[in-house]
Amino acid sequence: MPPLWVIYGIVALAVIGGSGIFGYQKGVATTDAKWVLAQQALQKQKDVEQEQLKKLAEIVTADISTKDQKNHDLRAALSKKVTTVTDNRVCFASWDAARVWNESLSGKGSVPGDTVKPADPAPGASITDADLLANQVENGSRWRECRDHLQAIINWNKQVRGSK
Repeated sequence: MPPLWVIYGIVALAVIGGSGIFGYQKGVATTDAKWVLAQQALQKQKDVEQEQLKKLAEIVTADISTKDQKNHDLRAALSKKVTTVTDNRVCFASWDAARVWNESLSGKGSVPGDTVKPADPAPGASITDADLLANQVENGSRWRECRDHLQAIINWNKQVRGSK
């Protein structure tokens, strides 16, 4: 039989080691519980924010839809009015002139440097005042849509981030 001090030493080590292991497990369990609570709180906050963003998106979409409809109605009314205020006189006698008009609006393309004079117009290749106004009505409509959509994005951003 081993000496008594060896037996006490073994028992003491077992008690100390066991309590350390149980204490460690208790600490892990407490940490896990805190982590789970923190995750639940974050998920709840995320759900609230997602709901707020969804409501804002619905408001912005409805606003854009309303403005798009008004823009469509205005374009239709102006298109009808074009025929009453024009007499189909020729404004541009060639497609080259019409191309310069379109390029000036879009910012695309360029006039070749070696162009001395416009090409002779082909028969029927002219732009009338009605065509010109119809083109402006269409371009104006696109600009209004773009402006309205950009403004809606700006408003949405202010609401999401807070007005600054």
